[in-house]
Amino acid sequence: MQRFLALFTIFSAFLCSSLIIAQEACPPGQFFSTAGYECKNCRPGTFANGTVPLLNCKLCPAGTFAEFEGSSECIGCPAGTAAYGGSSKCTTCLAGQYEVNRTDCYQCPKGTYSAEGSKDKSDCIPCPWNTYEQNRNSCVPCPPNTFSNEGSSDKWACQRCYQGEYYSSELHRCNKCPVGTFGENGTACSECPAGTSSKEGSSQCNSCSYGSYSEPGSQNCTQCPFGTYEVNRTSCAPCPTGTTSGEGADNISQCLVCPAGSYTFVSVRQARCWQCQAGTFEFNRTSCLKCPTGTSSLDGSTSCIDCPAGHSMIENNDGSLGCKICPVGTYQIESKTRCELCPGRNISAEGSVSLSDCSSCPPGYWTWIWVPRRCIKCEAGTYEKNNTCVECPKGTTSLEASTECVAVKKDLMPYGIAVGVFVAIILFVIFLLKKKSAYEILNERDMKISLVMPQKNHESVSSNQNL
Repeated sequence: MQRFLALFTIFSAFLCSSLIIAQEACPPGQFFSTAGYECKNCRPGTFANGTVPLLNCKLCPAGTFAEFEGSSECIGCPAGTAAYGGSSKCTTCLAGQYEVNRTDCYQCPKGTYSAEGSKDKSDCIPCPWNTYEQNRNSCVPCPPNTFSNEGSSDKWACQRCYQGEYYSSELHRCNKCPVGTFGENGTACSECPAGTSSKEGSSQCNSCSYGSYSEPGSQNCTQCPFGTYEVNRTSCAPCPTGTTSGEGADNISQCLVCPAGSYTFVSVRQARCWQCQAGTFEFNRTSCLKCPTGTSSLDGSTSCIDCPAGHSMIENNDGSLGCKICPVGTYQIESKTRCELCPGRNISAEGSVSLSDCSSCPPGYWTWIWVPRRCIKCEAGTYEKNNTCVECPKGTTSLEASTECVAVKKDLMPYGIAVGVFVAIILFVIFLLKKKSAYEILNERDMKISLVMPQKNHESVSSNQNL
């Protein structure tokens, strides 16, 4: 034990003396080597600043470097580079990395990329729309007809819009194709041609039905109006002059000639038959002309006539115009086209020519208001009241066409009965007398016949005897 302590004491004294010698003898950038008891240069990545006795050089801290031997200090790494402890140089951060405290290079997050030597995480840029990140150092475009969101990390993030949709570079999303367009491959929308239409989000355009048309980019097809016909489902052409058609005609053969008494009214992309009004007549199916002075016509006429006063205009079975006398209870209007009923319960004579010819029935008469109107007198035992025949109250009576009833006198009634009985007796006596005269005439005739018959019988007997 004493021997060990003695050896330890000797070694400690030697070490201390060596440190003192190294401190005094080795300059900065070198260390004292106990192997040769001499000062040697610090290797790259280490340093010695000469402030304390060193048997070995110190490693450069992380984020610094010593490029050459005999360095007395370490130099800090520039931005965008990094170095571990004991480095002889700084390493530039690769593309897709960024420097952290000059000590390490971290990988950028997924979906971002960076240039070589990036010095901060903010230098990691998200991949733009319609691209995806590859190896953190670049962004690759999505395959054709696909799109991706910003910061996509792989090609599986590239999506395709459905049919009837398109990709909006402004909104960065799939939108439905607007009305009047269609989308086949999910990339863009094309305008529907004339003769077709489409709703929002359509993948194809629908052809217009027969008799309808559309302009390019239409949402709906429009039916051809009256007086036109469809041409190639792109437009409607007006029917030829003097003809017209129903709504939705799809061929010129469906343009029909207007009936007699009407004409074809043609405007922009529209035509129809209009009936000529009273007082006019149809001319060549193209217009209605006013009747000459002193003549007139009915609605839908092809000619004008002049009816005499008190007559109205009528249409005959063959379509021609004729005149008919105004019936009782009517009068002729100024245009001479028809007869108008007298107002209220007034009545007029046949062939009346003006309203002033209408008058009420005389007292005691009531008016038959249906055509032909006439005045009908109230029967005996009734009286006229407010154009109605009312039965007389009990105990009263009236003559024909009366406006009131009178009371029956009671003292005359027995005499009336007696007179009636007397007249009946007289009539019975006359009847008996006539019956008696008839019997007497028959008896005389029978006697004359009996006298003549025996004589004739005698003559026939005599003739038989002579034979």
